[in-house]
Amino acid sequence: EKVLDDIYGKDTSLVNNFMGATMGEFGYQRTQYLSLPNADPLVRRGWEFISGNSYGGITYGKTATVLKTLESIIGEPKLQEALRVYFMRYRFTHPTREDFLRTVEEVSGQNLRWYFDQAVYGTQSLDYEVTRIGSEPLNNETGKEGRYRNQVIISRKGDFIFPVTVEIKFSNGEKLREHWDGRDRWVRFAYDKSATVESAEIDPDHQVFLDANFFNNSKTVASHPKAANKITNYWMFMSQWIGQMLASFV
Repeated sequence: EKVLDDIYGKDTSLVNNFMGATMGEFGYQRTQYLSLPNADPLVRRGWEFISGNSYGGITYGKTATVLKTLESIIGEPKLQEALRVYFMRYRFTHPTREDFLRTVEEVSGQNLRWYFDQAVYGTQSLDYEVTRIGSEPLNNETGKEGRYRNQVIISRKGDFIFPVTVEIKFSNGEKLREHWDGRDRWVRFAYDKSATVESAEIDPDHQVFLDANFFNNSKTVASHPKAANKITNYWMFMSQWIGQMLASFV
């Protein structure tokens, strides 16, 4: 993935601006993983997978997604160093998966069992959601005129527990970042301010690649027609193109 990005440009090695869309090798591997994200663990023997699709999606797609998310946890330099140490230490031998995992922990200086137990040995699915955002005026409270009680509720829909960052934006331009360990099923962030909440986004730096659904990671109070207009334009283009293709066979 990194080699192809370096040669062709980031996220363009497979699809480069086809009707505005791009996709690189990692994007493809992630879609493979999402086809059956929780059917089998990574450590299952090849003949024990529920299907060939699960074998391909987990063995290749999930492995790439797990490593990419691991990179965001410990940092790219540490992961590169861990790969180098692992290669030099175990070259010409038959290392086990634990040899690799222990090497990553050793080089990073972190206990990563919370991640490996779920991502490598488990089948938990990872899915976080911005469930609700809103503001209510506090004018009925003494001394609270012109102020609002803002609330943001974040939910963990899947079984994979992963610490996440939430970025919250307000009408006065203020931005706040909150950190949640994800252990409960949901968390509420509340703020009494003279401004109202405008939007909330989980993983604003886009580093949690194991999240199965990026579409529920953000929510805005006001609707934005830009996305809907873009989809409409794509649909009109595709329907006209398909119509012309069919007409050519008549």
